[in-house]
Amino acid sequence: MKKESIKKSTIPILLLFVSNFLYSQIKPNNLSSIKIIESKTYLQSFDEIKGGIYPSGWGAWNVVASAVKTGTNPRVIEVNIKDSDIAKLNMGGGANTTLASVYTFNKAIGFKNGNQTDYGIYTALNTEGIPNNRRVNVSFDAMIMRNLLGGDGGDLILALALQYRIGDTGSFINLGETIRNGEFQKTSGNEPAASNRFSFELPEVCSNKSIVHLRWITKYISGSYPVSSNNIPSFAIDNFEVVVKAPAPEKEPSLLKMKLKDNYLNIPVSMAGNIKKLDIKIGGKTVRSFEARFTNEKPDYWIFTDVSQFKGKDIEVSSSSVDDNLTKIYQSGKIAGIDSMYKEKNRPQVHYTSMRGWLNDPNGLVYHDGEYHLFYQHYPYDTRWTEIHWGHAVSKDLIHWRELPVALYPDEGGMIFSGSAVVDNNNTAGFNKNNKPSMVVFYTSWNRKDIQTQCMAYSSDDGRTWTKYDQNPILNSGEKLNTVQTRDPKVFWHEPSKKWVMVLYEKDGLSIYNSGNLKNWNYQSHIAGFYECPELYELPVDGNIKNKKWVMSGGSGVYMVGNFDGKVFIPESERLNYVKGTSYGGQTFNNMEDPNRRVQISWGKGINTKGSPFNQQMMFPTELTLRTTRSGVRLYSYPVKEIEKLYDQKHVYKNITQNEANTILKKFNNESPLRLKFKLASRITTTQAGTFSLNGQDLLKVDLRNSFVNDVFYSPSDPTSLEIDVDIIIDKASIETFIDGGAFSFYNQKLMKNEEGFRFHSWTGGLEIKDMYIYTLKSIWEE
Repeated sequence: MKKESIKKSTIPILLLFVSNFLYSQIKPNNLSSIKIIESKTYLQSFDEIKGGIYPSGWGAWNVVASAVKTGTNPRVIEVNIKDSDIAKLNMGGGANTTLASVYTFNKAIGFKNGNQTDYGIYTALNTEGIPNNRRVNVSFDAMIMRNLLGGDGGDLILALALQYRIGDTGSFINLGETIRNGEFQKTSGNEPAASNRFSFELPEVCSNKSIVHLRWITKYISGSYPVSSNNIPSFAIDNFEVVVKAPAPEKEPSLLKMKLKDNYLNIPVSMAGNIKKLDIKIGGKTVRSFEARFTNEKPDYWIFTDVSQFKGKDIEVSSSSVDDNLTKIYQSGKIAGIDSMYKEKNRPQVHYTSMRGWLNDPNGLVYHDGEYHLFYQHYPYDTRWTEIHWGHAVSKDLIHWRELPVALYPDEGGMIFSGSAVVDNNNTAGFNKNNKPSMVVFYTSWNRKDIQTQCMAYSSDDGRTWTKYDQNPILNSGEKLNTVQTRDPKVFWHEPSKKWVMVLYEKDGLSIYNSGNLKNWNYQSHIAGFYECPELYELPVDGNIKNKKWVMSGGSGVYMVGNFDGKVFIPESERLNYVKGTSYGGQTFNNMEDPNRRVQISWGKGINTKGSPFNQQMMFPTELTLRTTRSGVRLYSYPVKEIEKLYDQKHVYKNITQNEANTILKKFNNESPLRLKFKLASRITTTQAGTFSLNGQDLLKVDLRNSFVNDVFYSPSDPTSLEIDVDIIIDKASIETFIDGGAFSFYNQKLMKNEEGFRFHSWTGGLEIKDMYIYTLKSIWEE
């Protein structure tokens, strides 16, 4: 573009964006309370520079010249800049400035004719709450003044004045003397010389006002820009207004004060409500902090927190929302809603669920002093995954469970991720009391910043209360292995080596550590190919205790069979699988009365019950065994024999056709929970599969001519057989299907695709049901 001369008589104040032209900093006492809430930029020819073009140097001058020629009127652009501290406000535009990205295309280049036109930089700030500090410090970069100092032949004289105005209307008042460009000093770099820093004091009247506007006024005095092909001025003053306003004075937080006399605080919640943060303090110290959908309206249900450990103390409950009426929270010796709990419409009746909130991975499965302990990943106050605790339940028979108070709460180390539990019969850690073995749990602490460390806690009262080890963490291996993935410790006693073994998911597989006292751990070996929730245990093959093998597995159910010497696992099989579907993170019980019995519980990943005050469930306990097959030693998983305690009614049918079976099953269409066992014989003469479904959802799809069951290649132990044994457990939200005594199993969310009920089907009608047993089941919550 050709550069034209600009006559002195009509000289505009050319406003051109350059980097680092002005730094204005307001220094109130409480910087964090001052927020930019609005920015107004007077901009000429906005369409020319929008889209993120960085208008700087001579390229920006071309934009200005174009704007002069077109005579486009300035327009106002509204830009919202929220949550930026005024202390960080840099009115420059350099690549490293905090607000550079905001101002790269919002620089003003407005023009007006005439010699006495004022242009200004406007800044508004909130001085509310800062009565003792009203100083405004301003620095100018002399580099942008170089053409005005005569070095490039210019004789333009400008004056700058700082003005203020209280509120959004009224006149601006000069603050101090005007500054002329001749008073600026040249510097060799972008940093202003000491003489280029100016300080102004706001008058007392500006204290504690909601908004104070600051405006830089640029006034033309005399002279003109030197314009030539090789001499282009770079002086610029932006024309913009930034409104800076502190938040409105905060309301006093809603506080609920009480002396604790009972075990529980009951809290009303709404399923669709906003998430609030509730804090419980004693003597000013936070002892419990959690998020919940607290409601002031009629609650959908109640949540609770056990505060029995704080009985007799004065507490304060506060909410992150000042509008909450916390008086609806009350203490009681009874959990609100307990009378209807476990009777909800969608509550599973033969699978463990928590009373309230979210659960996932089973943790710390251990048998101790007549009780099976089930710990689990848990958030007690909402049905989503967040701020994980360790929930806790106990059972006498693996079937009927009783929920206990939360065992482990998040702490300064972070959330309480998955782990395991042992009984320290030999007091190796020194935690035992009164000759009674202590229970010790191991868990991963995640600090929410990708640091995962291994910690432990112990109990001397059968797991009712827990003390976190004061030297935690006991293992921090992430730096050594150059990974942030170090979690889910599975710990057990290895009798031959007289050592404790920890199997830990790390990086790309499982690592083995040893310890003599549960506190100090030494690395031994690593094997790749497994993900999360590790397991390592020994089982007799075909029930022969003189012939045992070890099984190593990960969270998905992938496993290998092999040998283990206490330090190194040596696989003797390829990676195998015995399960498909929603089962995840299966863990087995330590310290079983029968050391040759191995019982597992897994999480029903993704099995949800929408509209309920709880979310997710555990799958039914299964017994794991090793059996010899044509393909080698394989792992079987089958429902524990204790399920028979739940049998209510039993119905037996022999040698029936698929049509006869469908007629029989009609009266059980709406029955839940239910166990179905049958031997299915295929007389199909084509490759078309036969199916067994419930309300349109296939529970079994079998094609034994092509060796597929539920789309998984499967070959029965008798390769010539066209028969399979099927065992199905049906509950409110889940369906578990076990094939041939647990050789393979399928876990699924229960769906409702239609209302046709149970149905055997094959195109040829060639399915025969040799034996069919139907058991209606009692609820595990009845005891």
